[in-house]
Amino acid sequence: MAWNYVVTAHKSTAVSMGLTGYFTHSKHDSSSPLPDLVTVKGRSLSFYQLVSNGLKLYLDVPVFAKFTCLEPYHISETGKDVLCFLTSWNLIRIVELNEDKLITHAHGCIDVLGGYPTSHAALMRIDQEHGVIGVMAFAGYLHTISLSGVLGQKNNNQSANISASCLDNNYIKISELNVVDFVFLQGCPCATIAVLAQAVEGRQIVTYELSDSHSNGPIPSTLTQDSEAHLLISLTENIQGVLVVGPTFITYHNATTVPVKTDIPKLRECFSCYVKIDSCRFVLGDDRGQLYMLHLSYDAVDRIVKGIHIECLGDSCIPSFLGYLKEALYVGSKLGDPQLIKFTETSTSLVAPMQTDSMENSVAKTERYFEVLETVPNLGPIVDMQVVDLEKHGQGQLVTCSGFRTDGSLRIVRNGIGIESKATVDWPGIVSAWTLSLHKSVIDGSTQLEHDTIVYSSVYNTCFIRLVGMDMEEFEETEMGDLESNVQSLLISNVNRDQIIQVTSTSVRLLKSPHLSLLSQWQPPPGLQIDKVAGNMSQLLISVKTRLIYIVISAGELQSAAERELHHEISCLDISPMVPSGEANVCAICLWPIATINILSLPNLSDISATQISKHKNPGSVQLCWDMEGVQYLLCTMDNDGSLLYYQIDPSCGTLFNEKNIVLGKDPVRLIQFFSHGKSNIFACSDKPTIIYSNNRKLTFSDVDQPKVICMASLNNECYPEHLILVHYNQLEIGKIDKIQKLHIRKVALSETPFRIAHQEPTKTLGVITCRYGTYDAETGTVSDTIRSASLRAPH
Repeated sequence: MAWNYVVTAHKSTAVSMGLTGYFTHSKHDSSSPLPDLVTVKGRSLSFYQLVSNGLKLYLDVPVFAKFTCLEPYHISETGKDVLCFLTSWNLIRIVELNEDKLITHAHGCIDVLGGYPTSHAALMRIDQEHGVIGVMAFAGYLHTISLSGVLGQKNNNQSANISASCLDNNYIKISELNVVDFVFLQGCPCATIAVLAQAVEGRQIVTYELSDSHSNGPIPSTLTQDSEAHLLISLTENIQGVLVVGPTFITYHNATTVPVKTDIPKLRECFSCYVKIDSCRFVLGDDRGQLYMLHLSYDAVDRIVKGIHIECLGDSCIPSFLGYLKEALYVGSKLGDPQLIKFTETSTSLVAPMQTDSMENSVAKTERYFEVLETVPNLGPIVDMQVVDLEKHGQGQLVTCSGFRTDGSLRIVRNGIGIESKATVDWPGIVSAWTLSLHKSVIDGSTQLEHDTIVYSSVYNTCFIRLVGMDMEEFEETEMGDLESNVQSLLISNVNRDQIIQVTSTSVRLLKSPHLSLLSQWQPPPGLQIDKVAGNMSQLLISVKTRLIYIVISAGELQSAAERELHHEISCLDISPMVPSGEANVCAICLWPIATINILSLPNLSDISATQISKHKNPGSVQLCWDMEGVQYLLCTMDNDGSLLYYQIDPSCGTLFNEKNIVLGKDPVRLIQFFSHGKSNIFACSDKPTIIYSNNRKLTFSDVDQPKVICMASLNNECYPEHLILVHYNQLEIGKIDKIQKLHIRKVALSETPFRIAHQEPTKTLGVITCRYGTYDAETGTVSDTIRSASLRAPH
């Protein structure tokens, strides 16, 4: 029997619907005047708050249902909103966000014995004024649910302790079987709906009063002038009536006046969604990804519309939902990348309320009246995919056909972390590399290092390279000062008080920066050499065969603070402090051949704890990690099989516990700590380089898209911010690291719909079948391509 192992590597990113409201705070809270954003992605509800740098995720709640409709309902007593949603099983729920949990206020089921579902998707609307929910899920039936008494008895402090009530719903029969859309009319004495339905002659609009008699509403039954009208917009109490929106006309209907319409001759697409800005302004989005501002000029006394004007704001993603957040507009999309946009100052004339009685109909074409503040990648909809390994590193990449129309693209999904190469230099025999700051003051480690020098070492010498902008210049002989360049260096680093430390197999040299004059020197006993070294900004730990030496770095002096003779040879050691740039009070050493990990106290080098490793293991590199999202770890690699042992360490007693094992490669692994975006990470140098970081307080191992890495060093300056130096075989590479996360997605925009993709491995090429959309001109009978899509840009 075949079995499939299925995991979710990436959560749903397509925004199918959403809304705005006050869910996390009261509308009357002056400290948080902006509404919240709620989006539906797959089967989860995501709550966002608008902050200075964009949208901030407040809460993500999985809901085991497929959403059909989503509407807010405002509770005036608390100033907060509750969520009403309808599922594909016609189950309705009213929930409230309370203390980061969704509390169910009421629930019910929409059902009709013998009824059949509507040809369109189920519709749900809420009359805020009269507290009525209307649902059209079955052809010829309108279900109504009264909210009086359901929400009024509960408040924020009680809702968690009161059981959810069952919603009572009633239904009425209507003659319209094929309902396209319906809305509640505002400013009516009782709950009144306007229904847009398909009739034999075309689309018609009908109104009903939801009173005991269920009589016809104030607007007489009228056939719309647009046979493809599909959207109704209910106007506020300041302007009585309803707008009927179609691809060629937007018409205003009310109870007393002749319908007012605007012609849209240049638009041949359907409006997919809209959002209200104020009583006379609406933003609409169409199926091409164009956004429009709709203005209503009205008579404030008679409260009727006198004219309709529409302007194109520019192109965005193809919207499935629009959310107005007062200071920004959210454009949610299930076919492209959702965007957070803000109107520009040049659009003041468009977004200002307009009260003129006459204005010309126009649709702007080119100028964009908004700026994009944030774009969220969306993989969906995926219609085809290929797994390729172009670099032959054994790490496949998923190339997907994603998006639709102008939002069509190829998405390259990669598991692991990529490094964008900025410069490579060939240096034969290179084995190690470091970075220095020779002309930047470093006082007790509190000043940010601006690296201006790269140091690399081979078996025979040490070379110094000056960084001048993006260029590299090798040091002249006169610039070397008292540095030793004709031997291999084991460690070169900046230390406190503008000093440089250089460790070779024969000496430890302390030099003054930037002139590199010798201040102090320490040498091992005659006939012995330094085998291993580890250091920080003020301390050094050195091994000479079985002897362990602790050295303190002070102003112009190296002080041998403690020495200890051990019974076995030291294979690796580490002296990383608990606080960056601080002093360590413990150190870690590994002994060989007995294979133990020892935690020693400083400065006396006395034993704290000892952990036995398997007899067949040969420790090669050890690293103390004191701040991995508040969890402390000790990592130790084995030279003989490329495996990594990692433990949690108790900082109070130095005890190791919770041992785990993972294989990182076949070759010996070298652990080097670095910081990215203020967080501590570990680079594991090996034939399969890996970055180790903490995610949700758990260690995560992400492959690096690079060949074998021998050594790594951090590089941070104005020209190379947050970069890494990687040492390969006979080569040094400067690269920029991706954001450290599990999955990385790169977009190749096509501006047309991709349907199929194929990979030809010998030529390392991809073949893509796409569908291009253009604008048909009825007068000339030609199709014009308004967007330079990928197939038009490709050579023929």
